[in-house]
Amino acid sequence: AFARIRRAAWPSLKRSWQFWPAVHVVTFGLVPHHLRVLWVDAVEVVWVAVLATCVNRASSEVALEPDECTLD
Repeated sequence: AFARIRRAAWPSLKRSWQFWPAVHVVTFGLVPHHLRVLWVDAVEVVWVAVLATCVNRASSEVALEPDECTLD
């Protein structure tokens, strides 16, 4: 279990650094104040799918590259 966490942690963190700043630029720049919670909750569902994909691919013995933590 710890080996899988080690393989998935860094790519997941790097993908997080790419994903969430972009989401929050849209959140605070375009989304009306009264819809922000709904927007972030909807995007969080997508983020959980990305993380699930990352962890699923980390179950293999090959180390993940940051580009491999995507939904395709």
